[in-house]
Amino acid sequence: MARTIRGPTLKTLFAICVALFLSLGAVVQAQETSNPVSDVSPVSDVWKVLQLSGVAHVEATGAEPVAVESGQILLAGQTLKTGPRTRLMLSNGKQHIQVSSNTTLSLPPEEETKPDMTIVRQTRGTITLSIDKQKSQHFKVQTPYLVAVVKGTEFTVSIDDEWAKVRVHEGVVEVKNQVEDEAFDVKAGEAVTMNVASLSSGLASGRDLFSGHGLFMGGNNGTKAGSARLTFSARGEDSPEEIETVRHRQERERWRASPIGRVGLTITDGLAIVIGYLGEIINTAIGWVTGLIVVALSPFIDLNAQFAGINYWVRVALVGVVVGLILGLGSLCLVFFRRR
Repeated sequence: MARTIRGPTLKTLFAICVALFLSLGAVVQAQETSNPVSDVSPVSDVWKVLQLSGVAHVEATGAEPVAVESGQILLAGQTLKTGPRTRLMLSNGKQHIQVSSNTTLSLPPEEETKPDMTIVRQTRGTITLSIDKQKSQHFKVQTPYLVAVVKGTEFTVSIDDEWAKVRVHEGVVEVKNQVEDEAFDVKAGEAVTMNVASLSSGLASGRDLFSGHGLFMGGNNGTKAGSARLTFSARGEDSPEEIETVRHRQERERWRASPIGRVGLTITDGLAIVIGYLGEIINTAIGWVTGLIVVALSPFIDLNAQFAGINYWVRVALVGVVVGLILGLGSLCLVFFRRR
């Protein structure tokens, strides 16, 4: 008796389709794993505030400054400014920026962004960056004086009225001088420093350098008015002058931030105002006395040409009178307390 060969049942066909679908998904997933997104995707220019301690504001052209809050998104063309005793963390996914107090940081306008390069612009303060590693240079920090370009590393950029500095903690950073034609590859534990204070007053401000004709658009527009070569520190050491400047500034800010410092500033400001008024009164009185002497003796002696000399001796006499009064009052007090 011949057997009848039956075709596949409906359940068998459904199982085969499911198996083919799962196999196709596994192949696609394997292809995505072999080609990571970070190798082909553009670098994000959207930064998010992850942590905030203190006060900071975001500014944009034609808009009022807005107070920054944790979780806020910074977009292209916006400028971030932190206040005193403020710290915040920015992140765009794989890259992080620790922003210190009194720092100004901005993102370039959308038309100046590049798909393979993340750019931040710093005009003042201190930022510490942690950048993911890639095969080519993909991150750039632009300042009015220095440009730092990296493939992936950790480094700090600092700018104030006297110094501009890049210190590398991990990896290698290419630092280019915006004022002089020079560049350094700075490795971990090393630093380069520029004495900004040595630049002549003709150098354009940071805002001018960021303008459409400034350094960031391919030319310094005649702003190079001084000479500031980079100083390379083999072990990331600070120069003695820089150490002294930073120490004094830190001590002054620490004292001003303390309660005693605030009271001291109030008292010293008040004394300065009082002394200023007293000085004006004394100068007026001395001038008046000198004028009387000149007028009284003018019929006998021509003293108009010797007004300055007379004024000087009047001041000396006034100091002598004040010292005599102090000594006299001190002597009277001493005699009085001894008799008691």
